[in-house]
Amino acid sequence: MKKLFRGIMATALGMCMLVPFAGFMACAPQDEGAAKSYVALDINPSVELILDKNDDVLSVTAANDDARVLLYGESGIVGEHVSVAVDRITSLAEEYGYLSASNAVIGVNVSSVLGEDHEAQLQSEIDTQCAVTSESFDFSVTMSTEGAWSVLRALTDLKAKYPDNEEIQALTVSRFRIILSAQEGDPTLTVEAAVEMDEEELLKMAADAAERVETYATEAYNAAVAAAERAYEKAKASFLQTSLSALYTLHSPAEGAVYNMYATAAYGLNFIADAAEYAAQIGNAPFTEEQIARVCAAFGLDETEKAALEDADGQVNLNGVLAYADRLFKNSPAGQSLEEMKSRLDVLLKEVESEVAAEISRLSAEYSEEIEAVLDAAERFADTAGVLVPEWLENYFDEFASMLTTLRTSLSDGMTVENLREAATAFNERKAEVEETIRAKLSEETVAEIDAVQANIEERLDAAKAALQKAVETAKEEAEAYLAACKADRREGTA
Repeated sequence: MKKLFRGIMATALGMCMLVPFAGFMACAPQDEGAAKSYVALDINPSVELILDKNDDVLSVTAANDDARVLLYGESGIVGEHVSVAVDRITSLAEEYGYLSASNAVIGVNVSSVLGEDHEAQLQSEIDTQCAVTSESFDFSVTMSTEGAWSVLRALTDLKAKYPDNEEIQALTVSRFRIILSAQEGDPTLTVEAAVEMDEEELLKMAADAAERVETYATEAYNAAVAAAERAYEKAKASFLQTSLSALYTLHSPAEGAVYNMYATAAYGLNFIADAAEYAAQIGNAPFTEEQIARVCAAFGLDETEKAALEDADGQVNLNGVLAYADRLFKNSPAGQSLEEMKSRLDVLLKEVESEVAAEISRLSAEYSEEIEAVLDAAERFADTAGVLVPEWLENYFDEFASMLTTLRTSLSDGMTVENLREAATAFNERKAEVEETIRAKLSEETVAEIDAVQANIEERLDAAKAALQKAVETAKEEAEAYLAACKADRREGTA
């Protein structure tokens, strides 16, 4: 998977100065009925279904990479009645070794806008279908409505964070999961806003998000695509800004140079922040050996059993640990010792999460030279423009020099992404002030000419999008090959 991620990044970022990313993953949702119910099946794989009023499946979503492997290349789910879909998913889980004698509990969470009676009917129908399907297995299947431990843990933390929010305190596991699914389609949706929304509206958002997710989109693939999109858009913005700076400087030399000074710093710092932000996420960031040892101790695993926590790259990260915990806890008999283990693990993971977050929030040494280069370039514009600036602009230079000093101090102390974002925002605010002054001085004809040049540049850049789409297609082929290989490995392992 590392190879796939690096391959996508190398190709996409290499093209980013030439072509835009244009929503290749999106497809128009089909109007096959309104979303009325939600079903989550947790086997690890974790699969989510959205149903219409007749309990026919509108969409199926893989909530983790195991589910993406399970569902890849399969049919007989979307468009079918929920009982048929559950039979198909359960059968596939057993066929590929996910559902087994050692992992024989199926977690089910149901929610429906059609009322509690319909929820109970759905739950009963799913339980019955799983029992019927499992009759051909050589082990017994148990059903659970408790919810995956990782989800319960996240919900508990959320409620602790908002003790006075009645809507959040009343959240059920199922509604919380619908909100998480809706946020996949709209990352700007906050939990505070979501709990105020009608559940049918949330279901529609979750269904729309599911329509846009490609079956081959693994976590690594999505991360690579997001980084490529950000990189291109930033490069495109930088190119457009350079041309705009040149035009402003041509018509208003002193102010144009000041504008360029701020623009260079703002766009450069934001670009680096994007790269750093997408390079590491807490869920996928590898644990240190010392952290792994602490986690293994919490689970009672010895060195030879550590592999149970590792991902396809042989690394241990938060997502893998949570997946292992979900399997372990749902298959373990309830009791005081289990609750004590959950409590210990929760405390330990909070410590490790805090350590990982602190580590990846610091910009690694590889970014230091890039940040310094941006600051140097902006400073050169300041030195050039400072010779001829009118008196009213001098305060900008004084403030700019102070901001550079602060940034360089932060860089030596250990700069964070947040530091970069704050600085870029301040530079952008000053840039906007200067731009407003410049455009006010120019004639309407000149402003129109400048805007026309910008529009022409954007049109020429957008016309070249086919090259990046070709690179994305190559990445798709690699992702599909990876999923197909994983399926083959699992089939071979269960033969």
